Amino acid sequence: MGRCSGFGTWGCLFSLVLSGLVLAPCLARAPEEPAEPISADSCLDCHEESESGTKIADDVTHSIHDGLGCVDCHQDKTTYPHTETAGFAVGCQGCRECHVEESEQYTKHGRSLRGECEDIPQCADCHGSHGILPSSSKDSMTHPANLPDTCGKCHENLDLTRKYSILYEKAVEIYRASVHGQATKGGVSLAASCNDCHSSGGSAHRILAPGDPESSINHFNIPKTCGKCHESVTTEFYEGIHGQLVQRGETDAPVCTGCHGEHGILSPSDPRSPVSRQRVAEQTCSPCHESAVINEKYGIPSGRLASFIDSYHGLKTKAGDTTVANCASCHGVHRILPSTDPTSTIYPKNLQATCGECHPGISEELAAQPIHGVGGQGLRTPLADLIERIYIVLIAVVIGGMVLHWLVDLFRHLRALLRRRPQVVRMTTGEVWQHTVLMVSFTVLVVSGFSLRFSESWFARFFFGWEGGFELRGAVHRGARSSSCWACSGTSSSWSSRRAAADSSSTCSRACST
Repeated sequence: MGRCSGFGTWGCLFSLVLSGLVLAPCLARAPEEPAEPISADSCLDCHEESESGTKIADDVTHSIHDGLGCVDCHQDKTTYPHTETAGFAVGCQGCRECHVEESEQYTKHGRSLRGECEDIPQCADCHGSHGILPSSSKDSMTHPANLPDTCGKCHENLDLTRKYSILYEKAVEIYRASVHGQATKGGVSLAASCNDCHSSGGSAHRILAPGDPESSINHFNIPKTCGKCHESVTTEFYEGIHGQLVQRGETDAPVCTGCHGEHGILSPSDPRSPVSRQRVAEQTCSPCHESAVINEKYGIPSGRLASFIDSYHGLKTKAGDTTVANCASCHGVHRILPSTDPTSTIYPKNLQATCGECHPGISEELAAQPIHGVGGQGLRTPLADLIERIYIVLIAVVIGGMVLHWLVDLFRHLRALLRRRPQVVRMTTGEVWQHTVLMVSFTVLVVSGFSLRFSESWFARFFFGWEGGFELRGAVHRGARSSSCWACSGTSSSWSSRRAAADSSSTCSRACST
């Protein structure tokens, strides 16, 4: 051990004690200032402005909470200096003092539990902080017109939607373009907004995941949710076969969103809508009715879509006609019933009235014929098979005979020209024009007719594959039909006149010779 030079042991100890006495006042901790109760005015000395730059006092004065003091909400900040309360959720615990029922309802948000999920929205995230307004105010964050912005803060955040595997990453954006979103934007206060569909049990604070049986967007609860606005439609739906299956608990039975969509619901008059006349058959009805599993489960005949597309109605629909009958025209829209139900629109005794909506005066026998054409399983009849075979034979014989006759006649004319034989004109100018019109009109009939049957072929797209082309195709086809009929009648009349003249000339010759 080292020694203290010049002082000895006692000198060193004396020096240390003296130094401690001198430094003790400097090292001593100053006594804490006693905490004192604070008032709202004293709060504003430090907290004058909000994070958005507005005056907090003005925000509170114009809010629904005018008259409340700071500590009524910030219950952990009743004294100054403030005590630190770790993990205190500003808002929800303070709001609970007055809004007990709402706080008890808000136990979870979707699949996330309050108190366990760090990203679950707090009261202030949806309602605001100091400038809270009633939902009836157009400036309120919870006003129907503003809810997409409020909900979109989280549901348009791709980091959050992907973190929690939320199905729709752009649900709010899709909603804005929908019929409901456009109506809300236009000031229609009754139009459905986020809370109208997602509030379970009538409370906007109880938003549950679709898999929860109590959720307003659970598969079996969706008709009731939509029925809050569309009451009569929901009644019709539950009367139909689809609604009956839903009430029975069948998960593969379609509900409102199965046909109309969810966030992006469009008007049926919008050609982009899955229930528009152009798309209802192939996009909406076919996913279920073309499913082998569903058809086998419920005993539904297969091939309905294929047979519809092969029919005149289907061909016209595929070509873009918006007036021709589709699935809903015959089967109904919401109150769809099987053909065995006497109240069904497709019950055998009701078919005349159903078809008569488009074809007034249709006979009962004609209305009873197979509707879906001849392409579906179980829909072909022996008579239909016979007519189809006869038609194919006629096409082969007539077209083949015409081509053969044309080739033989062309060969004869070419041979006569090569042998320099004198040509005899057998037709008058009018007959030449009649045959020309007949040839052209026949060709136009073939092209315009096959363009309906094969609307996706290159020649159909070339002639009629542009906006308004479908209407022109029909007009051209009807015009060619009239021209063909005129040319045929003119040719027949000319042939009869020439035959009569020939018979008269022959008679005169015989008379002169005798």
